[in-house]
Amino acid sequence: MRNQIPFRWVALASSLALAGIHSFAQAPPTPIFENVQVQASCEPNLQCGGYRYALAVTNPAGNTITLWRVALHLGVEVSDVTDLFGPPDWSKNKRGRDFSPNPEDSPLPPKISWIASDDPFLLLPGGTVAPLGFCVSAPPAVRDAWVYAWLDPWFVAYKQSTGEEYDDPAGLERDYIRKIPTLAPLSVPPGTFEHWNVFLTDVDKAGTLGWIADGGLLSQIQARVSEARQA
Repeated sequence: MRNQIPFRWVALASSLALAGIHSFAQAPPTPIFENVQVQASCEPNLQCGGYRYALAVTNPAGNTITLWRVALHLGVEVSDVTDLFGPPDWSKNKRGRDFSPNPEDSPLPPKISWIASDDPFLLLPGGTVAPLGFCVSAPPAVRDAWVYAWLDPWFVAYKQSTGEEYDDPAGLERDYIRKIPTLAPLSVPPGTFEHWNVFLTDVDKAGTLGWIADGGLLSQIQARVSEARQA
């Protein structure tokens, strides 16, 4: 008759084996979410109350994660924004001044957001969502659009691979916010010295961002804006 191994040793061996599996389990590859593109237009439109803004947001094909939210920080109050529009499967939201969990971003200015209403409408790599837009009386200035990656599937894969919850999901979500320069309403009264200062700063940004690729043209614009400001 063979000697039987006590059950407690079998249980201990099984536990150690499982512990070993978990200790050597690898987390899934970190998602790629780079080079997100935001194209903007701003056109005078009297029927629209002054200016009609429209954005097109592209999630490049080289990324490995979907996009679920686009937020535009405004230079005006949300009550000044009218005719907020977007694709039928993306909800639209206005929000007043707020505080961010990240102290570097707080307080946050008023913003409008477009949010994919359900999983089938998330923006896949290689896709573009457009138009996202609104009307407002203020002329344009350079401000950031915040674009958010949908990380929930990665958190699920992480738990399945490691047997543990990711330790700082909020921190990772903040790390995956992409802040893309684009056009948004001016935050100061048009025609004031403050407006000229913003205009000159925005021309410099346009050169840095490559929006004005011709160096000679950029210099001419900068000189004329500086002269106009002094007039």
